[in-house]
Amino acid sequence: MKRCTKCGELKKESEFHRNVCRKDGLHPWCGVCKRASARNSKEQNKIRSKQLRKDNPDLVHSYSKKYYDKFPEKNNARWRLKYAIKMGKITRQPCSICGNPRSNGHHPDYSKPLEVIWLCRKHHHELHRKDPISSQKLL
Repeated sequence: MKRCTKCGELKKESEFHRNVCRKDGLHPWCGVCKRASARNSKEQNKIRSKQLRKDNPDLVHSYSKKYYDKFPEKNNARWRLKYAIKMGKITRQPCSICGNPRSNGHHPDYSKPLEVIWLCRKHHHELHRKDPISSQKLL
């Protein structure tokens, strides 16, 4: 049995999350209190975020607007692929290298937005780290 430091109730140890940094190996709050605290924090962050967007509309949109203006073809290709997946015209495939089912679409040519190579996160990053010209030869 352990007492929750948040609500003060005596509860079974199975009702506490693990925390290897603590002496007893358990979080000081019970699972119910910890979830309630996390839910409250999430709601508070939403409120702060809405207020920030309301008070500073130019600040919030400046980064995304600059990025979209800088790479319009790239963003158009991403949007069209995402929409095609959502509408069921294209199905997400596993990674063409390792077969991982969680994959991203890689655009070798942004002018053909629906022609993609499916790669997992690891192989997609490896591809972009290589020389762009030699990576096209590999595909």
